[in-house]
Amino acid sequence: MATDVNSLRLFVRYDEGDGPVMVLLHGINSDAQDWRPVIDRIGTDYRIIAPDVLGFGESEKPTDINYTADEHALVLENTLKDLGVVDPFLLVGYSLGGDIAIRYASKYPSRVRRLFMLSAPFYLPPQAFSKGKFGVQFLSEIVFKRMWKLIARSKRNDNAVYRLVSGRLEDFAKGFLRTGDVPKHWDIMSKNLVNCIGAADFINDLPKLTMPTVFALGIRDPIVHPDQTPALKRLKPDMEIRRIVGLSADHFMLMNLPDRVADEIMRDEIRTLNVAWRGGTGEPLMLLPGIDTSAQQWIPAAEALAASNDVAVIDMLGFGDSPRPMSAGYTMAEHVTAIANTARTLWGKDPRVRLAGFGFGGLVALGAAAAFPRNVTSVVAFSPLLVEKGSIEGRVRDRNIAEVLAARDAAVAYAQDERASIIASDSVEARLVPALRSITNTVLATDADEPLRRVNPPTTFVVPTEDTIVDLDYLRAHEQALPNMRVVTPEGDRFLPVKNPAAAVRAIDPGRADEITAASSAKAVRLRKRRNMADLVRGVDNALLRKG
Repeated sequence: MATDVNSLRLFVRYDEGDGPVMVLLHGINSDAQDWRPVIDRIGTDYRIIAPDVLGFGESEKPTDINYTADEHALVLENTLKDLGVVDPFLLVGYSLGGDIAIRYASKYPSRVRRLFMLSAPFYLPPQAFSKGKFGVQFLSEIVFKRMWKLIARSKRNDNAVYRLVSGRLEDFAKGFLRTGDVPKHWDIMSKNLVNCIGAADFINDLPKLTMPTVFALGIRDPIVHPDQTPALKRLKPDMEIRRIVGLSADHFMLMNLPDRVADEIMRDEIRTLNVAWRGGTGEPLMLLPGIDTSAQQWIPAAEALAASNDVAVIDMLGFGDSPRPMSAGYTMAEHVTAIANTARTLWGKDPRVRLAGFGFGGLVALGAAAAFPRNVTSVVAFSPLLVEKGSIEGRVRDRNIAEVLAARDAAVAYAQDERASIIASDSVEARLVPALRSITNTVLATDADEPLRRVNPPTTFVVPTEDTIVDLDYLRAHEQALPNMRVVTPEGDRFLPVKNPAAAVRAIDPGRADEITAASSAKAVRLRKRRNMADLVRGVDNALLRKG
């Protein structure tokens, strides 16, 4: 009976640690043990899943399938589903594993929050190369693709190479190929060389990638030559190419330089966000500001809440004094991961944390509760930026939203304008990019129904009476259907947490009269909006006008 690829599952050699998920795929003629030093270097703050790739190690080895990248990707997806992996994860692939990883990411883009490929072989068509080095680059591809086919045919032709490894050198071949059955393994290896590695042209995969992507390779790699990588940038301009230097920076960096590989994987991972203020003792409570307000404006409420809570006011990823990685997509998964890592830094590996957020911070708080239900004990969302699927582009409920959308479109246009990129300073770019991507990749990309369906902890939505952005009827409908959700409507406008700290404290800790009294006597921080996207875009626009 022919093998049903959909029924196959991978042997998971490592599934350890706790936190955001990271999936590691090894290379050909190997197994996941190659990742052990890297896993030890990264530590236990991530749930690291390292399976044996289909056909290798302890995974199943059917001989009647083709071992294409599509087959590998399908079996990986089914395995991860069985493991309960729901939220977007960091996917890392080395060599053959890199070719599998890019196909998986192109087929299931919503599953991957970041893609990291290490020494992944690829073979582009002639038109993809620059004219200057076309001859050398394309000749290199021809040589390697023919070599993979030669190896694949060697058993069938019973040539000298195969006779040697199946004869006098069989014991050596068994160790090198990590197999006890050289003939069977040779067939599987050959199919992977021809149908996965040799077929990896990346032409159809790269345009489908929606996540931040890094392609890393050693400058001494004889299989993936560094001179070939500029062609990848032409196919995906926002891909980051990293060339790793050193005497051991060849195709076997995973074995030769495991610490360096681990450091490169973790380079764009945000370990912790800036804590703008912290005080008090008691149950952990994290306060998250919006895009258009400062973390400092939470402090009057935070000081009152600190009477019975361990309160931390956080600068969101890309804002305030928190990191602003330009390679980040500022997706919900990245914001949530940064919040989770910060909570672990502040309160230990398995904290129980209450979250309260305003505007964008309220949306991210909901996302964090959905992603980490074990760690988030309750959520209070003040005027969260929830967008019903398909609604915001068709109808604008508020002038602020209209400005955001207009600024987003203008910012995209300026990003493609050479004059604007010259005039705009690095500091403007550092502020504009996080805001632009957070709006596009988190606010507009998040269907409001999704976090509401998945949030298990008790959740309170605070929608002031003068709030014109949040759809109160939409929330009321969900309140009727979800027993853990309630909606309150105090007097005031959408900046209630800033203008009225007592009302904010009452919503977060309704039973604590002393804190509410303290907040009532506290002086609210003057409402001072950040320079938002519209302001930044207007600045570039005015500069362009002055320059003519």
